[in-house]
Amino acid sequence: MAKFPDSALLRAKIAFSYVLDILNERTDDPWRYTELAWKLATEAEANPHKSRLETFLCRWVMPILYQLHEGNFERSVVEAEAAAKLVPYDPLAHADLALYLANAGKTDRAIEWAEESIRRDASPLDFYFGNLGFAYYLADRPADAVVQLQKMERQWQVNLAAAYARLGKLDEARASITKLLKDKPGWTIKSEAVWPTTRQPQLIEPLLKLYLADLAKAGLPEK
Repeated sequence: MAKFPDSALLRAKIAFSYVLDILNERTDDPWRYTELAWKLATEAEANPHKSRLETFLCRWVMPILYQLHEGNFERSVVEAEAAAKLVPYDPLAHADLALYLANAGKTDRAIEWAEESIRRDASPLDFYFGNLGFAYYLADRPADAVVQLQKMERQWQVNLAAAYARLGKLDEARASITKLLKDKPGWTIKSEAVWPTTRQPQLIEPLLKLYLADLAKAGLPEK
């Protein structure tokens, strides 16, 4: 950054590095990282001389940050659709952004993107199945959600627990919560509501309310 202070590419890439640290829980201060990512990404977005690659990277990271930093789900969907138009056949970007469509309640579109990404990619990454599974869950298709979430090498136990609870399989749901709490002692419904930033809700309000109710049935402590 000192050598290339006007680089939109560096700003967008570094913003992505912060986002990945937040989502993979590699920071003890996720909100600080969220603020840093937002600052860099908005600076990159404001650069009027962006290349096509820089424009795409900004379009990709901004839907994520509109949710994480601003809690603005509607704008996030607009940005995600704009990113998708730039790379209509890119499975990685579509699979990633599918989650943010689902978080915003656009579950049918999210499922479409995630399913197509898995079809197009010869070696779909673990999170493709996770994002598809969570989109199925949010679309009230918990049985389909479990199928996809179980394909993951490192299963997302909190999402599995919610899906099992929605299906009425409370023994399986509680087993998933037990596994979750072994890896994340002290995790609560209050923590999950504002994951991963600790400040902004991870889902739109109607979906979040149902999600947290399922986690309560599964045995996740309230606080």
